[in-house]
Amino acid sequence: MLARPEDEVLIFSLRLEQTTLSNTFPGFTVKGGFIVPLGELCRQLDLAVQVDPNRGLAEGFLIQEGRRFALNVLAGTVTVGGVARALDRSLIEVHADDIYVDTRLLAEWLPLELKVAPRSATITVLPREPLPLQLRWLRERGAGRLRPDLKPQTFERVDDPYKLYDVPFVDETLRLTGRSDSNGARPISAQSITFLSGDFLKLSTSLYAVLDAQEGLAEFHMTMGRRDPNAGLLGPFHATEFAFGEVLNPGLELLAQPFAGTGALVSNIPLQQANAFDRHSFLGDLAPGWQVELYRNQSLVGFRAYRPDGRYEFLNVPLYYGWNDFRLVFYGPQGQRREEVVRFDVSESQTPAGAFQYRLVGTKPGAAGRRSQFEARYGLSKQLALSAAVAGVDFDGTTHTYRSAGLQGFWKPLSASLTAAQDSAGGSVQELGIRSRVGTLSLTAKHAALQDGFVSEIFRPVYGLVRSRSSLETSTILPSLERSWFTVDLGGSRDLLVAGGSVDRLYNRIYTSYRGYYVSNEITRTTQRGGPVPVSATTTGDLLASTFFRDLSLRGQATYLVGAGPGFQTVALLAETPLYTPYLLRAGIERALATRDTRILLGANKSQGQYSLGLELSYSSRSHWVADLSFRVGLGREPRQQRIYAQAQGLATQGAVSARAFLDSNGNGVLDPGEKPLEGIGFLVNGARVPATTNAQGVAFLTNLPGEQDANLVVASASLEDPFMRAGAGVRLTPRPGHVARVDFPMVLLGEITGTVYLKQDGPAQELAGLRIVLADPQGLVVKAVRSSYDGFFNLTGIPPGSYFLLVTAGDASRFGARPSRPRPITISHDGTVLDGLDILLRAAPAKPTNPDSAQPLLKEAT
Repeated sequence: MLARPEDEVLIFSLRLEQTTLSNTFPGFTVKGGFIVPLGELCRQLDLAVQVDPNRGLAEGFLIQEGRRFALNVLAGTVTVGGVARALDRSLIEVHADDIYVDTRLLAEWLPLELKVAPRSATITVLPREPLPLQLRWLRERGAGRLRPDLKPQTFERVDDPYKLYDVPFVDETLRLTGRSDSNGARPISAQSITFLSGDFLKLSTSLYAVLDAQEGLAEFHMTMGRRDPNAGLLGPFHATEFAFGEVLNPGLELLAQPFAGTGALVSNIPLQQANAFDRHSFLGDLAPGWQVELYRNQSLVGFRAYRPDGRYEFLNVPLYYGWNDFRLVFYGPQGQRREEVVRFDVSESQTPAGAFQYRLVGTKPGAAGRRSQFEARYGLSKQLALSAAVAGVDFDGTTHTYRSAGLQGFWKPLSASLTAAQDSAGGSVQELGIRSRVGTLSLTAKHAALQDGFVSEIFRPVYGLVRSRSSLETSTILPSLERSWFTVDLGGSRDLLVAGGSVDRLYNRIYTSYRGYYVSNEITRTTQRGGPVPVSATTTGDLLASTFFRDLSLRGQATYLVGAGPGFQTVALLAETPLYTPYLLRAGIERALATRDTRILLGANKSQGQYSLGLELSYSSRSHWVADLSFRVGLGREPRQQRIYAQAQGLATQGAVSARAFLDSNGNGVLDPGEKPLEGIGFLVNGARVPATTNAQGVAFLTNLPGEQDANLVVASASLEDPFMRAGAGVRLTPRPGHVARVDFPMVLLGEITGTVYLKQDGPAQELAGLRIVLADPQGLVVKAVRSSYDGFFNLTGIPPGSYFLLVTAGDASRFGARPSRPRPITISHDGTVLDGLDILLRAAPAKPTNPDSAQPLLKEAT
């Protein structure tokens, strides 16, 4: 077995068809390449290959049962498809948890290639033929489900109470900027950006602050509250969340746009549910220099960069009938990368039958007027749900008070909604919507009728008062398993104006990926026909592209006009490479046609280890030279040992666990004086291996766990080097940002019993082969059973601590013409008991046995 220092482990995102299979896929750098775990790779891809790292073996088949695979590292042999191949053992390392194989060797064995991108910490699987996992996805896509309905094993929940005060996690960025042309400002400026989170006053608290040397406190917002996916907040209100400070107002259909601002929120709507019937908005914090991409159903749909208020927004993203998989990918200025995944299913009622859901929220956004609303939903049946809402919204200098009611129905394979709203100042609107799916084609159709000059943030009179709005949206997936993936969206809407005429909008989006190239292009055309004020038609486009080419990452964006003025409005291209690890080199160019400003940038960043350090130089025709020096670190404290943990990646948005493993000698589940901590124990979170293992004190600090989402945590059995050791059941908990949950994992040693069974007839005793030996608990439940081998030997292994009886039943003994044995009491202690030479001597039964079962307990077979 080989062991490597923990800080050598690299953590990748394993991706297939732009779907992230694992965010914690481990790997190591070796000369000329990378090695990755064979067993974990096969498990993620549904390949039927089982790995035994203790013996250095891997066996199974690839795709089809006839294509056998066998690897014996110690013997230096490998067989692929029944054909023996030469094996270079220098490209393989046997670790305690798995067999790690060079990606170049895996490409020779398996029907795939692995494209490793160290800069983005991703490994992309490029199949040479459809994999079993892809074929399963294809079947599910035809039914409108783009991801399998995962049902992970659920363990007993552990209590993790909120604290009055806890040492927070902190993401700190320090920036020093120098300018050659200050335009009246100081040529050198300094800035501190702080994001922290943790427990305070028994509430989950987060704080974002930007402190500028010239402007003072340039930005500040804070949120306090709680979130519980199991709806256990506020007693009888069964809330899933409540918060005050900076909160999100998700808006209302037909009435209000989503905005974040200072206010308060309480709701019992499930956390992983869309915040509108067929739309969802994504908002969050984004540190300086960071960028974020949004993917929907494996396709790149949007890109946002840092803005001064430290926020990002993807507003009113359409949801299509069936599964909607969203992935937010965050890129940091020093090469950091992290992902968040959200999934919605619009093929079922969002409000279960008999359930009452509500949301009460009021905010004062900085970019919009005050707004408050109360919305309620009630499930009439599995197919029908009622909704109602009251809202007050300030916009365009007027306060509007709305009342709305709706009915939603779900009948496979379609859903429908009918919504009506009224403004106390006058006017009303009614809308009918229908959504359906045929194969991979999703369809959404809506028609809204407005009366008496109704206006809202959704129906603003930009071209004049709207009389009606009709829209049609379609989305289809065109998969090609071998190489590419296409998603095509087509849609259009028509607004009929009260003053006459109409406004038409047509759009087309195409998303595609081809062997690691990801491209998204959206074109929108707006045309006005008739009306009191003629407006010229406009056609705008937005092109996004990204790829990884060997050690080079490329990302580009362009906005353009079609048919009027100069074509391209803005063009940007960024290239990055980690060729000189741990340093990341980047170069880019941006061109704004409207201002005729060209910006060129060069940068170098240290992107790994305990901190990030970067230097970026840029030159533009307007601001001339700008030098930006930045330092970033994520800090968290492991509470058991009071140790400060630092990493280049951010920590404050994630949860953590302090996991402790020890040998529970007395079986009470508590670490008592004298009991031994266990080193080298690994863990699985929701089935995925995390990189940290326990140290000499038996403690592992598990970081970067998704906050406020239930997680199953269990000991990774592959990390147990002692075959007699066993962990107890796993635990279920809900990590929260900036907080460390303490979880103990008591371990026990399993027992073993060996011996030989003999039959005494006339003459010497003879070994008895094929006899069933039983180990039963005091209640008569059969715990273990084994048959003796050809020489009478038996071996009962893996026996949990406890009291048992060892015996041969009357029925089994009578088949060999023997009397049953008397039950022999056995005790297995918690620190392991091995009983060797526990022989059993049976005697020949008399010609007419008398009630041989009288001394036998009533046995029950374990199920």
